[in-house]
Parts: sequence; structure tokens; C-alpha cells
Amino acid sequence: MRKRMIAIGALLVLALSLLIFAQSGNELFNQARGLEADGKYEDAIKLYQRIVDSSPTDKQLMARTLIQLGGCHELMGNAKGQEFYKRVLDEFRDQPDMVREANIRLAGSFNPSKDMPMRVVTPYTEDPFSFAISPDGRLLVFQATKNGKAQLWLRDLASGKDPEPIPGTEESGSRSYPFWQPESLAIGFFASGKLKTIGIHGGTPKELADAPFPNGGAWSKNNWIVFNGQDGGMQKVLAGGGEVAVATSFGSERYHANPQFIDDRRFMFYKVTAGVTSLAVGTLDSTAVQSLLLPGVAKKFAPPNQLLFVSNNTLYAQTLDLEKLEVVGTSVKVSDRIGTNVMLP
Repeated sequence: MRKRMIAIGALLVLALSLLIFAQSGNELFNQARGLEADGKYEDAIKLYQRIVDSSPTDKQLMARTLIQLGGCHELMGNAKGQEFYKRVLDEFRDQPDMVREANIRLAGSFNPSKDMPMRVVTPYTEDPFSFAISPDGRLLVFQATKNGKAQLWLRDLASGKDPEPIPGTEESGSRSYPFWQPESLAIGFFASGKLKTIGIHGGTPKELADAPFPNGGAWSKNNWIVFNGQDGGMQKVLAGGGEVAVATSFGSERYHANPQFIDDRRFMFYKVTAGVTSLAVGTLDSTAVQSLLLPGVAKKFAPPNQLLFVSNNTLYAQTLDLEKLEVVGTSVKVSDRIGTNVMLP
């Protein structure tokens, strides 16, 4: 009888210890996520490693922890991160969501930045659609109005510091549509009926072309800027200045808008016809235009070969064959509850 009571007691202790760890394991995970969100990756790694070393029976927690461990290591420039993704594939095949996440990261289609939603509070703006994240992912430029003065502002997403206005952009009212130089050192924008560029620290902007009715711009690695400053097709001009030339042939459409370079020479853009938009590709070497039939709305190219699009208020990523300009495989869900602006492509 006594042995039986001891056995029952041991089981109760074991069950209680598992319950306590389940609670503390989730608490450690949440603490680690908070450290990760603050950019304290080394401290986050220590907490994630404590969870892994304790070998929790909660498979989902273990797999999620390995995914986050890999992400923290990659954010620190450590190739060791891929080992954790491979471990998820080897040991947690019964966790399909985690397996899919590990495959995405191993394939290189995921930039291991903080995947927690980030809320960016800005000064008041009359133009919430004039914003752009820098190619290196560290900076956000946006149009805002403070004390009655509209201009471009810059926020350092990496440090979380308060945004600051960019001197020299005071004339950028609504429809400024900023866009980035590939090295994230300068910004193109529209102001006072002109296409302009300016360094991220401000100064005197450089005027490049007339643009009374802007519809977006893009800056290539070989220093060409493609833009539309009025109804009609795309135009191009060197960022250093020079003659403005036609970039896309123009048919029955109302206008071309929102270009995005997909490599050094080719760019995607929208053709707008009577309120209907479709995606197309142009090149710096010709004015010819190739139409694309791709899924969803609000499409955005994400290097090196991903197309982001929205369908039924859900954001998806789709791999593209950049030679054939065709989709490859199935799309991957990125996030839900996504809104779009129906007035813009």
C-alpha cells in the first residue's frame, strides 16, 4: 500500500512539474519575444536556449522557440540560425505551420527581421499613402504635417527613435510619393510640380524633371529613375540630372503608375484604364511593355524574387520566375486583416 502511495505521489509531482514548466516555458518565450522586439537579440537567445535545453513536452512551443532562435542568430549575422530551422524539419514534422515557416526561411524568401506587428505613430498627415521603407529595412520615410507645415519625415525603425523632419522637404505636400535610392542613402520625391532627390540628412533638394501630377517613382542600381509625373506613360532620367526620356509606350490607358525595379534594367508598374488596373513590365532598354497576369491586388515586388499581394484581406508571398515572369509554386500566407486603398493600384 505504501509503495502504491509513493508511486502515485511521484506521478503527481511529475505532473505538477510539467504543468509548472508549461507555464514558465510560455512565460520565458513571451519574455524572449519582448527582448527580441527591443533589439536585444543576445538576451533573447539566452531565454530561448533555456527553453530548448529543458526539452519541453509542448512540441509547438519547442518548434516556435527553434524558429525564433534561428531568426535571432540571423539578425546577428550568424549562419548558425539555419541549424535551428533544419532541426524543426527533422524533429517536428507533425507541426505543419512551423515546418512551412522553417522551409520559407531556409529558402531565403524570408528576411529574418522582427515579424511581430509594428505600430508606427506619426504626426498628422493628409497623405497616409506617401511613405516608403528603405531597402535595408532600417528607415521609414513618410509625409506628415506639423504646425501647419507639410514635409517628409524620417524614422529609424532599428533604434525606435522618434521621427524627425527632413530639412529641405518643406514643400512636399500631398502626393509626395517618396521612394528610395538602392543604398538607402537618398530619397526621391515629388514637390511643387517637380521630381526631386535629397539625402537622408536633408539639405538642398536636386530638381530633375517636371511632374505636375505625380504617380510614383523608382530608383535603379545603375542610377536611373523611372517616374510618372503626369497622365500618360513612364519617363526616365538619370539621378544625377540630364535629359528626360520616354520609358514606356502608351496606348489606351489613362496613365502608368507606381514603378518598382525588379533588377538593374526591368521594372514593374501599373496600367490604369477607366479605374481598372493591371500589372506590366517595362525595361530601360526599350519603351516596349509586357503585360503580366498575376494574382491578387496591391502587388509589391520584394527582392530577390517575391511578389507580395493581397487577396480577401490576407497578405501572401508568391515566388516569381524572373526570366519567364511567371509564378512558381504556391503562395504563402504572410498576415491577415490587411486593408488596401481601392483608389490606388
